[in-house]
Amino acid sequence: MTEINKPGNPIRRADIILIAALLILATIGAALVSRGGVYADDADVRITVDGALYGVYPIGEAREIVVQGNYENRIVIEAGDADVMQVRVAGATCPGKDCVHHAPIRLGGQSIVCLPNRLSVEITGGERDIDAFTY
Repeated sequence: MTEINKPGNPIRRADIILIAALLILATIGAALVSRGGVYADDADVRITVDGALYGVYPIGEAREIVVQGNYENRIVIEAGDADVMQVRVAGATCPGKDCVHHAPIRLGGQSIVCLPNRLSVEITGGERDIDAFTY
């Protein structure tokens, strides 16, 4: 008898197979959820400062935007393949720099906010496969 199937051992070969199968399914599920959704080519990056529209930029065109307000924010739109497209705040002169440390955004409905500069960067338009995001 193998060590796993000895009498009195609460773990059986079938238990190990079940645990392995559940771990594989959980890994596949996590990979699918991390992709989240997709956005269409018509998605835009909408930037507002102090509640006023600063600009709307297509997400498919790589560019760097410097926004002047109470502080300076440098926003980068990285374009390319659908896997590479993202928007991030690359630099800021505000205290704390929470907006710089925020993860890049990729999907419609996601946003980055800089409270000291009253700046909001949001991806609008495009298709979304999911309804809401939590962080």
